[in-house]
Amino acid sequence: MASTASAEDVSWEYAGRIGVDTGMVIVGDPRYFATPDADEHPAKDWKAFLRLLRRKQHRGIAQLHYRRGHAGLGVVVGGFGGDGVFPVYVRRDGNMVAEMRVGFLGEPEEEPKREPEREGWRCVVCDEADDLAPMFHDEVWHRMGMGKRDVLCTGCARGRLGRTIHNSDLIACSWNALWVGRQWLMTREFEQDLPEKDTW
Repeated sequence: MASTASAEDVSWEYAGRIGVDTGMVIVGDPRYFATPDADEHPAKDWKAFLRLLRRKQHRGIAQLHYRRGHAGLGVVVGGFGGDGVFPVYVRRDGNMVAEMRVGFLGEPEEEPKREPEREGWRCVVCDEADDLAPMFHDEVWHRMGMGKRDVLCTGCARGRLGRTIHNSDLIACSWNALWVGRQWLMTREFEQDLPEKDTW
């Protein structure tokens, strides 16, 4: 049986596969519950999690709540027929991922061919590719005269700011953690530990 998001549908790009052994998947930010030091955990162990789902689940769907009671921690989706390996697709709006879709009705017989890897996102100022440009707070981004879909390389971002990039300019997210790590690797002396540095 074909997936509802087929490889022939050019607006959807094959992203990978997810394996399911519990008859359900979860959509949410892994920072909240994926590791022992995470900020939020919906339950202390697997049995407690299943008890929580029995209370919350409606027609195979359960909204998870933060400890303070508001929704948003994640969404658990079940009721799709059981375990297996399922394809994941994304649809883009320019370079940004706009939607994600999981094909629960069947797995493609073979992995769809991917488009050739892009060089990276191109800076709107110098047209150079930068695979790991930093993500700025909105007010900093607008101060630099940039639009929602624009991309700036690290060098042009410094030029637009007229100074080095400060950690306080950046959104606290895993993408920027990678960017800061790369800047450190490019500037550090290898025998030193990670410095307490807040400008790049």
